Amino acid sequence: MSGLLSHAVSQVIRQLLIDLGHGADGGTTWPVYADQTADKPDNLISVHNSAGRDQGRHMFGGEIQEVHGVQVDVRASVSQLARVKANQIKKGLSEDSHLVVVTVTDDEQAGTGTQDYTIYNVKWVSGPLFRPDENSNRKIWSTNFLITIRES
Repeated sequence: MSGLLSHAVSQVIRQLLIDLGHGADGGTTWPVYADQTADKPDNLISVHNSAGRDQGRHMFGGEIQEVHGVQVDVRASVSQLARVKANQIKKGLSEDSHLVVVTVTDDEQAGTGTQDYTIYNVKWVSGPLFRPDENSNRKIWSTNFLITIRES
């Protein structure tokens, strides 16, 4: 799929996690962030862009074929809680994200507009892997995915 998207893939996967019921748009019960992590609450999900993979070019027309990478971090004050949530997300994204349409609303600061995206596949790559939060006693479990996506 083409690598040229109006929104960052992390923003699309953030919205997908909310749509699938793994987190919330704000609030205090598992809020989901894209490309940032808030100081509060302790229990949150953050999605970050990571390395994707170049799949070459389409034989007819030369369109770049790329799968995009994301890392999903689950942070909690209790390691077991974060690990369980990270595994639920791993299972949900891997099993429930085939041919799903996700709508990302306008980002006024970036002027990207509202856009629909078709997610063709989410492939689990690694994790959940534990890493301590160096700034606090909170625990973070990270999982990496490759996403096949296109603007609808």
